[in-house]
Amino acid sequence: MKQPCSIADSIPFVRTSLLSVTVGLFLLALVANGCSPKEDVVEEQQRTFDSRKAVAAYANGADSLREAQNKWSQAYARAINGSDVDVIGTRVRNEVIPALTSYIQSLKSVPTDDGMIKKHHTALVEAHESLLKNFQLFVKDLDPETYNENRRILTTSLSRFHRAQSEYRKQMTTIYQELGIRVSDPGNST
Repeated sequence: MKQPCSIADSIPFVRTSLLSVTVGLFLLALVANGCSPKEDVVEEQQRTFDSRKAVAAYANGADSLREAQNKWSQAYARAINGSDVDVIGTRVRNEVIPALTSYIQSLKSVPTDDGMIKKHHTALVEAHESLLKNFQLFVKDLDPETYNENRRILTTSLSRFHRAQSEYRKQMTTIYQELGIRVSDPGNST
């Protein structure tokens, strides 16, 4: 005759009781935590839905800024193609700075109802604000003698700005992918 491995194996009632106690303790733990596995799934689905809704609102807001973004970008392109220092300075002062200021104000109005979106959007706004300050410094005492130094500072600022934009696009693409949202043209992000 084979020897039982444990007391619980030798007495069917004890084995059943231990199983019942284990299941009971598991259910008690779930009740004590206030939610069931099904509720966890529902809560996760709700968070995903809320995040998708926030991303959709953000994307709509960002899309509405395309015209303002193009306006300041085109003003910048006209300014750097100026024929001399005075023309460049005048275009930056009268076209680039006002258009970029207006764009930044519009950018600040985009809804950011999701924490991760807000974090990356705030970084994007700060990058634009930093660029604006450097455009203002560029034209402050601009003349043929200060042009090269001012241009060097502005070029460095533009490099930082482009890195920040690239990081923003990368992070937003990751958020979109995590939520299962298809991104058709990430190169055109705000």
